[in-house]
Amino acid sequence: MVFSNFIQLVRSIFEKLANKFKGSFGDKSIKEIAVGLLYNLKQEFLVIKEKMKDLERTNYELGMYHYNSGNLSDAIFRFKMLKKIFKVRGQIDYFIGRCYIERNQIEKSKPYIESYLKSTDSAFRAEAKYCYDFAYGRMQNIKAIPKEIVKRTFNILAEKYDEIFFSKPNLPQDELYKLVNTYVNEIGSPYGNKVLDLGCGTGYTAKMLKSNKIASFIEGVDFSPKMIEICKNIKIDKTPCYDVLFEEDLETYFSKKVDKQFDIIIASKIISYYNDPLKLLTSCKEMLKTAGLIGLTYKVSPQDKMHFDSLFEEFQFDEAYISSVAVDCGFSIKSSVDVKFPDGDNGKLMLLIKV
Repeated sequence: MVFSNFIQLVRSIFEKLANKFKGSFGDKSIKEIAVGLLYNLKQEFLVIKEKMKDLERTNYELGMYHYNSGNLSDAIFRFKMLKKIFKVRGQIDYFIGRCYIERNQIEKSKPYIESYLKSTDSAFRAEAKYCYDFAYGRMQNIKAIPKEIVKRTFNILAEKYDEIFFSKPNLPQDELYKLVNTYVNEIGSPYGNKVLDLGCGTGYTAKMLKSNKIASFIEGVDFSPKMIEICKNIKIDKTPCYDVLFEEDLETYFSKKVDKQFDIIIASKIISYYNDPLKLLTSCKEMLKTAGLIGLTYKVSPQDKMHFDSLFEEFQFDEAYISSVAVDCGFSIKSSVDVKFPDGDNGKLMLLIKV
């Protein structure tokens, strides 16, 4: 409609000029010139229109690239451009709100999260509800961390994960390896064990188990494709550290109910994000041989049996609660020792034996 009105205006101007300068353009009539110019204008308008579509798509793709890379300022800039110029809302409101939460600019996040929840878009409904409770301090309502948030977090961290978290001495994973090594020697099975590594991350514990021959077979599970890619490239004596890798969340992995039996299951800090210890330990028990062990680490809750920590967006647990769940699931507690996580938080390392 705008372009049609513009064409009519141009035509009107040319008609007036034609009457005024009739015969001044040689062999070409003013009408022919006008038609030619109008055609060119129309073609240029269509090109501009197509480029505007490309500009919208390009800004969206750039926004998502920055968002998924953790470049939050750049992501916000691109998303706000989409809102202002192209009037794009829905998911863009969620992405801006989530960016502000990650920048700890909670008040700025609220109108965007609320706007998304009022929209008809449903793709990020669970994530937005979680962010809404987070932004308004309703931590008691948070019973789970949406999978896509966890997945994106670890994709962003993957490249520098070892540098950030594994550059200090006396890590929980180091203590876990020592306890596992002691136990397998006690029961006369120091070599050739079959291991399941849940939330395998960058393969820190698996490398120690495989290089020291404690494990002859390791199956890894992680939700982050970038973590899985790192694990695929780990070699021990020129052979892959992991024999099998699954890029999926634990619920999906456990739901397959494949008849697998392991000697050792590593679950290092996995319940910080998979916040159902009973379900986790029950599923693990089904996949363990008799006298098999689970190496479990978690952050200790300062108050309740389960506490959501808003600083790191993860769950913490009371030792008595985890111990009770473990015993109810049919495990004996071989060891329970204090550990310190790289971020300074207090934690527990437990060795659970299937009885």
